Amino acid sequence: MPRLVRNLSLIAALSVLVAAGCDGGAVERTVEPSSAEQTNSTATEESARLKSTASGPPIAAANVQTPDAAVRAVLDGLNDHNPKAVWDFLPASYHQDINDLVHLFAKNVDANLWELLFQVADDAVHLLRTKKAFLLSYPALKENPRVDLAELEKNWDSSVAIFATLSESELSDLGKLQSIDVGAFLETTGRQLMTQLAALSNSLPDDPLSRQFGRQLKETKVALIESKGDTAVVRLTPADPKVPATDVPFVQVEGKWVPRSLAEGWKPAIEQLKQTISMLGRGKPVNQDQSADLILSQLAAAIAELQVIETADEFHQRLDDELPKLATLFDRPASSISKSSGATPAAATEPASRDAGVTIAIDAPLDEQAEDTLCNQLNAIADHPDVAVTETPMFARGRTTIRVWPVADVAAYAKRIDFARVIKLDNNSRTIVIELGAKRDEAKN
Repeated sequence: MPRLVRNLSLIAALSVLVAAGCDGGAVERTVEPSSAEQTNSTATEESARLKSTASGPPIAAANVQTPDAAVRAVLDGLNDHNPKAVWDFLPASYHQDINDLVHLFAKNVDANLWELLFQVADDAVHLLRTKKAFLLSYPALKENPRVDLAELEKNWDSSVAIFATLSESELSDLGKLQSIDVGAFLETTGRQLMTQLAALSNSLPDDPLSRQFGRQLKETKVALIESKGDTAVVRLTPADPKVPATDVPFVQVEGKWVPRSLAEGWKPAIEQLKQTISMLGRGKPVNQDQSADLILSQLAAAIAELQVIETADEFHQRLDDELPKLATLFDRPASSISKSSGATPAAATEPASRDAGVTIAIDAPLDEQAEDTLCNQLNAIADHPDVAVTETPMFARGRTTIRVWPVADVAAYAKRIDFARVIKLDNNSRTIVIELGAKRDEAKN
């Protein structure tokens, strides 16, 4: 399976190879390019001959692109926000294989879970559009030093539009997905998504997508080095002069030139994918579907509650209540959502609830590294570190809070905090206020 991933990524990175310059399964050798070999071919170059090696004559190719022209067409197509260029690069039987895989997935995936997933996505888009002002004025967002609020507001609508394109696409309807033409999808929805992403990138400082990706697509040199019969070698010279040129062996399949490693690994990988998809819903860990359903259901409930709120203060208060709960679902280990099969200790099979925990408060914002360090420290001194849950830190109204559990005795937990100074302990609210970077001190009740 990793080989298929490498090989498929080569197709687009016939676009990005370019960026990587090396793929163990597809690249035969890297070379130092000579000026004579760096001839740049164009997307419209439909040469009627293939360069021959010293031992072979030119080969006519009336209806077949030369290998270099085929690669150039992919690069130029992606640079023009057209992902179907990758589809057009592939042989017809590969198209059928991909369509068959998608149709098989649509028939085997849990229909209820899929519907819930896209219902949550639709509801989220509606919330992001109708409650934009409330969300942008959320104190935790405004006070977060890592958020550029002006940039976020500027790009809010275009970012939501990208999300909406996906949630409203054919992907949301399993009936349509069971007969979808992936090539047509790429030509319509795929192109729309790429165009939206390019527009969003263009509004950001330095236009990162164009600078990092578009330039490489446009400036990569593609040259046919040698060819003989149905084999050839194409040299890709990335835009970055520090990245060496790469020679990629190609073979002809059904009138299309494809990387040799892709052709060799295609059928075995497709068969493996079919087997994997056919097993959807079989032999999964206990309650795996229920775990996903729980997350999506709680997301749906939280969005529904937020949607009906009419005032900013009430909306923000509800966010303060809901975000830690939702973070819990994503942060908790699998054993805390579903019971173990019996291989783990009894304590791990019946994890404590969030209520059986403690809230750690710091009256200051934390950077990402400080958050990670503190969460690890708090987790390590919980009652059962092997199954402990530490929520994603929340920063609001000048205070960072982290919920960690299981913690039965709040005072005993406070005494185990030797990496910070405990400045206040409240047993009633099960809250410990600490000061980082200070010498440990006794808690004040």
